[in-house]
Amino acid sequence: MEKEIVTLVFAGSLAILSSGFLPGKASRYASTALSSAVMLALLYISLGNPGLAGYVGFVSSVIGLAAVISGLDLVEESKPLHDALVTVLTASLPLLLLLGDLLRLFVAWETISVCILALTAFHRDRESAEAAVKYIMLCGVASLLALAGIALSYLETGSLSVESFAKASLAAKMLVVVGFGAEAAVFPLHFWLPDAHMVAPSTASAVLSGITIEAAGLLVYRLVGSEPILLRLLSVLAVAGALLGNFSAYRQVDVKRLLAYSSVANVGYIFLGLTSGNATARTAAYLHVAGHGFLKAALFILSGVLLADFGSRRLDKLQGSLSGSKVLKAVLVVAALGLTGAPLALTFWSELYIIVGVAQSSLLLALLALTAVIASFGYYFNLVYALCVGEGSRPSGKPRLAAELSIVGLVALSASLLVLYGWIAGYFAL
Repeated sequence: MEKEIVTLVFAGSLAILSSGFLPGKASRYASTALSSAVMLALLYISLGNPGLAGYVGFVSSVIGLAAVISGLDLVEESKPLHDALVTVLTASLPLLLLLGDLLRLFVAWETISVCILALTAFHRDRESAEAAVKYIMLCGVASLLALAGIALSYLETGSLSVESFAKASLAAKMLVVVGFGAEAAVFPLHFWLPDAHMVAPSTASAVLSGITIEAAGLLVYRLVGSEPILLRLLSVLAVAGALLGNFSAYRQVDVKRLLAYSSVANVGYIFLGLTSGNATARTAAYLHVAGHGFLKAALFILSGVLLADFGSRRLDKLQGSLSGSKVLKAVLVVAALGLTGAPLALTFWSELYIIVGVAQSSLLLALLALTAVIASFGYYFNLVYALCVGEGSRPSGKPRLAAELSIVGLVALSASLLVLYGWIAGYFAL
């Protein structure tokens, strides 16, 4: 699987960038077709490799496919560059769970970081530059700490294998947790994420919050999952992040910033399940990656549609903006209910089993996690009410069929997981 993915990354990105030399709309359609082909190839490879890396590849390829297709409607400038960055980013994520060598893993990590940085600064304006600098200041320094942890582990164990890292000192593991945890938006290292979402293309935000920070979180657990002290620390930080993320979302008037804080909370849920010490809760955390990822990606793409049609993402300027679209209104309601963990959604069961698993080791953390989940209902209700109730202005411009198709497809796939979750958990051995 490793060789196939590396080949996809190099050959696919070069082909996509080359499409930029084509004239006019041919360039946009060619880059979309090429990047879609890479995503479908990644999906095929992932489905042929059961395991956690294959599962991450499955989720990332689906979200990446939706991002590049919806980019036809939402990305006006440098479409081939956008598609190449999204392709390299999504195709590199499974390597975090696949590579057995810490040095090569770090190279894959830095490849992902460069893509995130480039997508954050994609629009090349002042706000993008400020967000990119903030990302470099936190995640760049964090990467150096992770590298220091890897070097310390090598000095202690004489090996660069992931398996040998379990024998490394607590100091080496702590450096890696801080280094990789920043990219996963673990509290209190999450503050770069909302700013990055504000300036990045909405399609890039879909990939960033839909699967990138979750994959980074899975990598952290992969490396330090055998260290009880760090697991306890991560569980406390996770519930703090869940509470802070959800309550901070109430104060947001920008749709993307609201969704970004919701992502911080959901990363907290995932870490709670992973660090609970309960096998069922751990499986639920893995399933939450897909359940949350597809829905969150859909809403980020929807935020891009709102910006393109109405020129704003502010809730006070979007009152009733979806009242004229029954499809998007229905999709928003379903996605919002799913992200709150409402019954009949996969996220309901994943959050339930995570909380039950946590309760077996700490009733206090479980109650705090439940409080965080309940808190999410309020701001998602505000989001649905603002966008769906009232008579909004008519959208300007042509219908955005590619983006709407991507949104509907992601929400439909997430809904199907309620039926397929048992098969997915068994097939990928989650």
